[in-house]
Amino acid sequence: MKGASFNTLEMKAPAAMKGMNFRIQVGIMDCLGCGNCVDVCPGNPKAGGKALEMKSLESQSKEAGNWDYCAKNVKSKQSLVDIQANVKNSQFATPLFEFSGACSGCGETPYVKLVSQLFGDRQMIANATGCTSIYSGSVPSTPYTKNENGEGPAWANSLFEDFCEFGLGMELANKKMVERIKAAMLKGQSCTCCSDELKGFCGMKS
Repeated sequence: MKGASFNTLEMKAPAAMKGMNFRIQVGIMDCLGCGNCVDVCPGNPKAGGKALEMKSLESQSKEAGNWDYCAKNVKSKQSLVDIQANVKNSQFATPLFEFSGACSGCGETPYVKLVSQLFGDRQMIANATGCTSIYSGSVPSTPYTKNENGEGPAWANSLFEDFCEFGLGMELANKKMVERIKAAMLKGQSCTCCSDELKGFCGMKS
């Protein structure tokens, strides 16, 4: 790959990505060193066994530049596959939860990441107070982010045990806003100051 200094594998599947190049790039300045990825990844015994191994930070300094290259030049390919079809496809989706301040090896964050990959562009989160609220709302930063269309999770924290009621309030408020928009659009059908172009754009033109 032009400008890159790393090896890649040619993709054989899924069909929509056949012929593209694949690489999992580690961000060494963000890795917490828990080793979970090394423990879980089976690798390919026929090709030499495990695909990952832990090494010292100093020995991997060149990977910082490779990470920067990928972050700047590699775009999401999730539109090419159905990310909800299976687990493998889901991992082609851009995570909208990244670089949290959770403890090394945290068991919660992989699930939060997965949910953000599947639903993050339209996700509303009513976060109870606890570990998740700490690493999700470490002001002035947050691990929640947005996709290339500017869409991402809406997050808020509620104190202790009332997060269910808090989330219900978010849902009711969302429904109310939708109803107000619908009412305004219906009212626009008989509005003399709204142009036909505007009515057509809003689906209001009779």
